[in-house]
Amino acid sequence: MSSVLPEGSLPPTYVDGFHDLDAVKRMTYTRVGDTDMYFSKLGFGGAVAGGIYGDFETEEIVETIVDAVRQGINWIDTAAFYGWGRSEEIIGLALKRMPRQAYYISTKCCRYGRLSDKKSIFNFSYERVMKSIDESLEKLGIAYVDLYVIHDIEFAPSLDIVTRGALRAIKDVQKAGKTKLVGVSALPVRILAEMVQRSIAAGMKIDFVLSYTRNVLFDTTLQEYLPAFEKQGVIVLNASPLANGLLTSGVNIQEWHCANLVPGLKKAAEEADAYCQSKGIDISRLAISFCVSTPGIPSHLNGIHSKEALQKNLDAVLNPLSAEEKEVLQHIRKEYVPLKLLLDQLSYSYHMEALKELNFRLTNGEQEEQVQDRICFEVEQPSIILTVFTEAGWRDLIPKIFQGHGRTGC
Repeated sequence: MSSVLPEGSLPPTYVDGFHDLDAVKRMTYTRVGDTDMYFSKLGFGGAVAGGIYGDFETEEIVETIVDAVRQGINWIDTAAFYGWGRSEEIIGLALKRMPRQAYYISTKCCRYGRLSDKKSIFNFSYERVMKSIDESLEKLGIAYVDLYVIHDIEFAPSLDIVTRGALRAIKDVQKAGKTKLVGVSALPVRILAEMVQRSIAAGMKIDFVLSYTRNVLFDTTLQEYLPAFEKQGVIVLNASPLANGLLTSGVNIQEWHCANLVPGLKKAAEEADAYCQSKGIDISRLAISFCVSTPGIPSHLNGIHSKEALQKNLDAVLNPLSAEEKEVLQHIRKEYVPLKLLLDQLSYSYHMEALKELNFRLTNGEQEEQVQDRICFEVEQPSIILTVFTEAGWRDLIPKIFQGHGRTGC
């Protein structure tokens, strides 16, 4: 079990003269594995800086990041994928205004593109990862990151490709001192677990896994895997307590969100939000509070686009729920817990069969077996969750996938 700093203690990231001392003392900090790093309970998700959740003023985001760190948030996350590196560039502007000691930062490789382009490019090759880390460091304006992540490994034609290429590369990045810890991210927790096993078998054990939207009000799949990850000595980090905007007041989701494609999911979220509003309660506060209360996870990333949003996030993390809020939370949990993320209801093999059935697009129209060593491909992207399906094909596949499952979600 991760160790927590005693209340009122200062983390290694505290910098006298920069931080708000009282705010830092209120934040909970948990040790990350057996390292000397202590992460704040809430982390800053950098997807917002890449335009994934709409366009925001650059200076507003920069000031929000600096203010977040000043108030005790010490983990910032970004990715090469977020706006073709735009997120890294904007976050780099913020980093210039802060002491390097004041924060931990993570970025990701292997997925590139921009959601507005309706497609993603994946490249899990050794060479691309080694190039990608230097590109990221240049954009961020720093000499090293604290965590380096292979992004969305479930979209690799096989995990063998990830092991032979990207995993070998990030371990070399680690040896070169350009990152402290290495890990992987994916939507299906099952695939994270499989990748941990593969990394151990290959003698290149990863340090952590990064899960998202799998520890939310309606889906706690991640919690089922925590004992196994702990036994293996693998750190578990979490992201997206609001399910990519689904658990927000007004159900503020983007065009790419899978709730726009899955019948009934958006409606269910709207009903849950309406119930909360009828009680004068913000569903986002419930969702964040529920997520960050999970034992065994040092930190939870959430996208924060403004100082106002920052204060709402901090309120949800620092101030306990009232008795009425707890009652409403339990009602939402009871009513909507059957909702499950799509990819966890599919076996990995069925997932790959579905890709083939729906004409999985590789860069030059090659078949999967012909691309094993090239490790670079492109997919259509009507949804960040379901990037591998064409919209029409995905709609056709829904009845087949969820036949007999009852209420569905993703």
